[in-house]
Amino acid sequence: MAKNSDRPRDFDAVLGGQTPPPVGGVVLGGMEGLRRRFAASIVEERVAALSDALNYGDAGIDLLVEAMNEREIIVRVTAYKLLQNVSAAKAKKAIARGIPLNIGDRIYSVYKSDISYGDDWYYITDSINQYYQKEYPLYKPGIDRSDKNLYYITNPEDGMFKYYDDCEPKLISRHLFKESAEAEAVLFHAVRMLEVNISDIWRDYPNPIENFNINEWCAANNVPLTCQDDEEEFQFETRVLQTLQNEKNLELLGQLWELIGFNRRLAFVHEDIINKKAYLQPQGNL
Repeated sequence: MAKNSDRPRDFDAVLGGQTPPPVGGVVLGGMEGLRRRFAASIVEERVAALSDALNYGDAGIDLLVEAMNEREIIVRVTAYKLLQNVSAAKAKKAIARGIPLNIGDRIYSVYKSDISYGDDWYYITDSINQYYQKEYPLYKPGIDRSDKNLYYITNPEDGMFKYYDDCEPKLISRHLFKESAEAEAVLFHAVRMLEVNISDIWRDYPNPIENFNINEWCAANNVPLTCQDDEEEFQFETRVLQTLQNEKNLELLGQLWELIGFNRRLAFVHEDIINKKAYLQPQGNL
């Protein structure tokens, strides 16, 4: 018998104790221990157990395949990612359609806001409505027409998204985790702030900050500009914004964007609740 065989190994579960295990605790090794860990009520512990599954060969793969049907989305996603690294036929079959989504799951879509001319100014559209979703639906039927209940989540590469009408936001990506979607939207908004022609975009007045003084703001933030006698405040604000654009100063540009009344975002997140069983074929960060 191996030395210290009563001590738990890296992938073992301990029955009847805490860490370190008490005298008399029972060490559960192998798949029995792994399955006990996976049966834990705490989601983080279940995910950690899956991370060790591939150390147990075919039995571990079987557990990952089972986990693809679990209630928690993070468990399904973890199993999917791990199975992507497995060449066994049963692993490839389990992930062939993508990540299974259940009724009640949430999906977060990142959109590029539309900027369109409206007779006097350019206006930002940073939301979608039911008419948009009818034209560009969340679901598409599976290729196998014999299964009428097989649906997939649409993605930016689908043909329907290649021919947008004017004045409509554009789908960028789909995500299963809100944090990932919001991070991408923030980044995309920042990049677009450097690209748009700010002087033509409508801003909401009055300024959201009462008694906001842009001269004082420039002085406080070491922006070496002042409003000229023959310059309207609107013109000066635009000049400051364009200067920050040219300098690629995203931090100050983002501050001023909101301070002077640009209350809309150049990219945004839309949340949908899944109302039918479907599959998401991941593209990029979930």
